[in-house]
Amino acid sequence: MFHLLPQPKKIEEKEGVFRLNPSYIYWREETQPMILNAVEKLKDVLPEGWRYSKVSGNAEIKKGIELNWSSDEIENEEGYILDISCERILIEARTVKGAYYGIQTLIQILDQTGTEIPCLKITDYPTYKVRGLHYDISQPAMVPKIEELFTIVELLGHFKINQLQIYTEHTFHYRNHPAIGYDVNPLNSEDILRLDSYCKLHGIELVPAIPCLGHMADILCHYPDLAEDSGRGEYRIEGLKSTSRETWWLDWLTGKGVGLEFGNTISPAHPQTYYFLESLFDELLPLFSSDLFNVCCDEPWSLGKGQSYELCKEKGTDMVFLEHILKLKKIAEKYGKRIMCWADVILHYHQDVLPGEFDQKTLSIFPKDVIALNWDYSREGHWFKFNKNLEEAGLDYYVCPSTCSWGSFFPFTELAFDNILNFSRSGLEYGAKGVLNTEWRDGGINFIENAWYGILDGADISWNTEYAGENLQRRFSTCFFQDSGDLGRATVLLGKSAEIIKNWKSFPSRLFFATLDEIKNSTGISIEEARKVIEDSEESLNIIRKARVEGGYKNDILRYYEFAAEAQVYTAEKVISLLKKNFKRKDVFNLIHQMVNFRRRFEELWLEKYRKSELEIMVLPAFDRVIDDYQKVLR
Repeated sequence: MFHLLPQPKKIEEKEGVFRLNPSYIYWREETQPMILNAVEKLKDVLPEGWRYSKVSGNAEIKKGIELNWSSDEIENEEGYILDISCERILIEARTVKGAYYGIQTLIQILDQTGTEIPCLKITDYPTYKVRGLHYDISQPAMVPKIEELFTIVELLGHFKINQLQIYTEHTFHYRNHPAIGYDVNPLNSEDILRLDSYCKLHGIELVPAIPCLGHMADILCHYPDLAEDSGRGEYRIEGLKSTSRETWWLDWLTGKGVGLEFGNTISPAHPQTYYFLESLFDELLPLFSSDLFNVCCDEPWSLGKGQSYELCKEKGTDMVFLEHILKLKKIAEKYGKRIMCWADVILHYHQDVLPGEFDQKTLSIFPKDVIALNWDYSREGHWFKFNKNLEEAGLDYYVCPSTCSWGSFFPFTELAFDNILNFSRSGLEYGAKGVLNTEWRDGGINFIENAWYGILDGADISWNTEYAGENLQRRFSTCFFQDSGDLGRATVLLGKSAEIIKNWKSFPSRLFFATLDEIKNSTGISIEEARKVIEDSEESLNIIRKARVEGGYKNDILRYYEFAAEAQVYTAEKVISLLKKNFKRKDVFNLIHQMVNFRRRFEELWLEKYRKSELEIMVLPAFDRVIDDYQKVLR
C-alpha cells in the first residue's frame, strides 16, 4: 500500500478513507518541544487550514488528528500505534518519543497520498533500543557547516535514528589547547551546545567521540612527548616506517606504501598522559547532555613499540590496554559519563601489528560497565563471531557495521547492505544492545551526501531487523527522494560500480588518482568489468539528470551523485585506454582537462556544505599530483 522507511512491524488494512479536510491536531498532555517540532513538520504536508490545540483531559475528540503519548497500552518506550479511521487519525504512544515516531510515519504516508488516506492500523516498535550513526568529521578534517549538521539531524530523526556520535580528533576547538585544529575550522563549544539542543528536538542523543589511544596524530603533533614514538618515529622495534600525517594521508589516498603516522598513539607509560586527556575531557564533556562517551581507543598501531615497550613487555599488551580503559573510565565518571570503546584491541583483530591471540579470560575481566563496540565492515563477517564471546562475558555491546564509503567517491551500497543486515542479525541472536552504523571519512573524498542509502540501511534494519531490509531500493527512493524508484536504482548502480573498481585490488580513489605508470602496473583489472562500470554509471547519470526532486538539500544531493558517477566513468575509461595500450598524446591533454575540471568541481562541492578545513592541505594535493604527472608525460 505504502512504501515506508523504516518498515513498520505490522500494518493492517481497513475499509474506508480519511479525508484531509482542514481540522485540528489535538493532544491532552503537557505540550512538549519534540511534539511541537514534529507537528510543525506534519502541518507542512497537510492541506492549508490545519491547526493544533491542547484540549482538556476529558474532552471528547471525534475528528481530526489526536496525539496521545501517555498510553498504558503501548509497552515499548519508542513504540506507537497509528490508527487511521474514516473519522479521525489517532497516534498512541507510551512516551513523547513514541508519538514523535508515529508522526514521522504519518508524514511519510501523507507524502504518498492525495486528499484521501486509506484507513489502516500500524502497530510499530523498534527491534534495537539504540540505533545510531557514528559520523567521522576528522579523517582528514571535513567539518560540515552547522546548518548542514542541523539538516542531517532532521533526516536522522525522521528515519528514527536515535543516537548520533560526532567523531572529532582535531575538529573541536579546545580553548586550553588552541594549537589543536587551529587551521581546520573546527566545531566550537557553541556549535556543540546548539547541536545537542537540536538533536533533542528530534529524539536523538548526541554522544561525544574522541580518540584516546590510537588515531591521535593530529593532536599529538602539538604534544609529541606524549606519543609512543615521541612524535618522531622513535621506536624500540626496528624496521618501522613513519611519516607526517599530511604525507601519510596523501600516500593512503593515492595508494602508495604507508607505514605509521608520527604520533599515532598516545603512550600509557608517559606520566602526563592522563592529565592531558582529562584536560580534553574537561572542556568537551560538559557540553553534551548524554551520559555516554566514546573514548574510541581503536587501532593503536604504536602501542608497545615505543615508550610503553617495557610496560607491555612486563604486563602484556592486553593488561596495559585494560588498565588504560580503567583510567579513562575513572576520569569520565567525574563528569557523569559511562564510556564505550572499540573492541578491536581486546578481541585481537590485528595480530600482525598487536600480537596475541583472543583469550576469553582476558575478556572476562573487562569492566562490565564499559560498552564494547564490535566493528566489522565485511560481507563475510570475520568478527561477527565475537558477538557470542561478548554476550558470554556479560558485556553490553553494540554491533558496528558501516556505510562502506571510505576511499571511494560513492559508497559500496551492496556491501554495506549485506554487512549491516548480517551483523545486525548476529547481534540480535547474541544480545547486542544497539546498532551503531559508521560513516568514516578516510581519504576525505566521500561526501556524506552520497551515503544516505547506507545510513538508511542502518535505520531500517536496526528498527525492524526481522523484515531484513526487503525492497529497500524502492522504499529509499520513495521516502528519501519522493521519487518513483529510479533514483533508488541509480544509487544502487553507482554503488555496484564502485565495488567493481574496489575489487580490482585497489580503492576507487587510488585508481582515480593513479599516475599513468601506476595504472600500467596495476593487476586484476578487467576491461569487460571496466566497460560495465561505464555502462552502469552512465545509466545512473541519465536518471540523475532527468530527476526532479523537491527540497533544496535532496536536490543538492544529485550534484554530488553526478560528480561521483562521472569520476567512475573517467576512472574506467582511463583504465581501458591504458590496458589496450592505445593511449596517445591527445588523450593525455584530455586527461589533464578532465582532472582540472574535477578538481574545480570537487572544491566547489566541498565549500558549499563544509568548512574549508583540510581541503587544501590533504585532498586537493592528490588532484595536483596526478595533473603534474600528466604534464610530465607531455614534456
